[in-house]
Amino acid sequence: IEDWTSMSVAKLAFLLGVAEVVLDVAKDHAGVQAASALREFVLSATLLLFAMLLVAAMMILVSRRVTEPLRRIQGAMLKLADGDFSMVLPGLDRKDEIGDVANAVERFKTLAMERARSEADETLKRQKADAELQAQLRAFTHGRERAVGGVGLEFGAALLEEGGGGRGCWAGGGHAAPP
Repeated sequence: IEDWTSMSVAKLAFLLGVAEVVLDVAKDHAGVQAASALREFVLSATLLLFAMLLVAAMMILVSRRVTEPLRRIQGAMLKLADGDFSMVLPGLDRKDEIGDVANAVERFKTLAMERARSEADETLKRQKADAELQAQLRAFTHGRERAVGGVGLEFGAALLEEGGGGRGCWAGGGHAAPP
C-alpha cells in the first residue's frame, strides 16, 4: 500500500498542478473577457450618447429651418386674414417647400387685394349713383315745390323715408319716373 500511496500522491499532485494551471488560464481568460466587455460597453455608451446628441441637433435644425418659418408664415396669414395687405410674407426667396407655401400665400394675398379693391370700387360707384339719384330727386322736388307750393317738399321727404333713396317708389309704385 505504501507504494500505491506514494504513486497516487505523485499523480494526484500532478493533476492538482494541471487543475491550478487551468484555473489560472481561466482567470486570465475571464479577465480578458471582462476587459473586452467593458470596452464594448464604453463604446456602445459613447455611440448612444453621440446618437442622442445627433438627434437633438437634428431637432434644433428642423425647428429652425422648418418650424420657425412656418410659424412666421402663419402669423403673416393671420395678419392677412385681418385685412393687413401691407405686410411682406417671409420666405418668398426660399427655393424649398417653405418658399412654395409662401409664394402660394402671396398669390392669395394679391387676389384678396384685387377683390377688396374691386369691392371698394363697386361700393363707391353705388354710393355715387345713390347720391346722383338723390340730387335728381331733390331737384325734381324743388321744381315741383315751386309749382305746387309746399306739397312737393313733403312728397319728396316721404319718398326718401320710404327707403332706398326714392328708387323703390319710382320702380313699380305706379308713379311715373321724374323727367
